[in-house]
Amino acid sequence: MTPPAPLVGIPSYHLAHGRVSGWVTGGFALPERYVSALRRAGVRPVILPGHDPSPAEEVLAPLAGLVLAGGGDVEPGR
Repeated sequence: MTPPAPLVGIPSYHLAHGRVSGWVTGGFALPERYVSALRRAGVRPVILPGHDPSPAEEVLAPLAGLVLAGGGDVEPGR
């Protein structure tokens, strides 16, 4: 039996209210290319919404890894 693919988290981007036509509230999104690349790598992507009040250790515990997609909100020095 093949072991299950590892879970790899990737934080999503917050979309403000009005950013997507027809959505009543804001939302969270991620470019599909990130999800596709993780699947090609043989892992199961888990999209993480931002602003989770749970402790980081609890959110990340089931994950084998974390991918930071980048963007203007990630400090390059970190």
